[in-house]
Amino acid sequence: MAELLTYEQVLELLPAYALGVLEPAEMLAVDDYLRRQRSLLRRLEAIEQALPQLAYLAQETPTAAETPPIVLLPAEAKAQLMARARADAAAQQAGQTRAESAPAPAGLASARSIPKPIAEAPISQGWLAGFWAALRGNGWAVATGGVMILLLVVGFYALQFKRSNDGLQAEVASLHADKSALEAGIVELQTEQEALQTQVGLLQTENQALQTEIAQILKDSETLQAQIRQLNADYETLLAEKTGLQADYEALQRVADQLQLAQNRLNFVANAPHVVVALGTDQAPGASATFYASPDNEGLLVLRDLPPLSESETYQLWLIPPGQAPVSAGLVNIESEQPVWIETPIPGEAQDFVNVGLTREPAGGSEAPSLDALVLFSNET
Repeated sequence: MAELLTYEQVLELLPAYALGVLEPAEMLAVDDYLRRQRSLLRRLEAIEQALPQLAYLAQETPTAAETPPIVLLPAEAKAQLMARARADAAAQQAGQTRAESAPAPAGLASARSIPKPIAEAPISQGWLAGFWAALRGNGWAVATGGVMILLLVVGFYALQFKRSNDGLQAEVASLHADKSALEAGIVELQTEQEALQTQVGLLQTENQALQTEIAQILKDSETLQAQIRQLNADYETLLAEKTGLQADYEALQRVADQLQLAQNRLNFVANAPHVVVALGTDQAPGASATFYASPDNEGLLVLRDLPPLSESETYQLWLIPPGQAPVSAGLVNIESEQPVWIETPIPGEAQDFVNVGLTREPAGGSEAPSLDALVLFSNET
């Protein structure tokens, strides 16, 4: 008797099971697991709801006229498929029993092929093996539809990455132009400030000389008093202009700091060897995220269009190594303006992560992700 499927194996086989492209033994094994462990039925339902959307995307692609359409397996066809698989399994098991009990004629025993029980048929290690089995013409699925779905998924992520890369390059070019203009403005303001400081120094020297002369002249000299008042007014005006220029310089310096921060982030994005794109679930269908990982295990998370949370909730980031439980990468605070850029170190136990997830958790976070509150998920293979 074959070993029972694990949770991870069934999770990998669910897309091919929904399409009906598994071997009979695999279909029966996954069906038996779902009957015993019903926690994956919601995942199966989500996959089955997503398949018509993939079929619609396949019809909208420019090469749809040259490529056979994706054929989704109807519910009644899947029921007939499962009934046939069970009947074949029973017949094959009965044939195995008769073959073992009946003596074989002399000279033919070595040439006779005894079929294996269907329960001992090998289970695929990934749902892509189901598509390969369909390509061999085993009659259990429309192989072209499965290949088209695989190509659509790969093409979708490639298109998303190209659009994101083009947008980032355009943003980098714009930021470079803004930075050059701001640097030129800073130089011009510095020159003006130096000239004003020189003028202020000259006026201060002149004012001191006038004050000395005034001390030696009669206090009732109306002309000298008018000059003193005018010089004092000019001096205050220049001081006010100097204060305004200083404030403008500080504002420009803050803008330059922001541009430098944006440049550092763009350099991080451009040099990150590992990039994972996560899309929104039913909790946040319009949200998306991109996670960039550097060689020194530093991460940069870019979040877009996430819904706001109440004061009793928080977002929590999860990194998922292959075949292991999700590892928390910290809590995520959403600012009023989006997209949100968050720098976070990658935990040691999650340095070989494959997928990225984001969940809504109670304030303070959770030790394990709440799957029913999953907001973003990458679903990399």
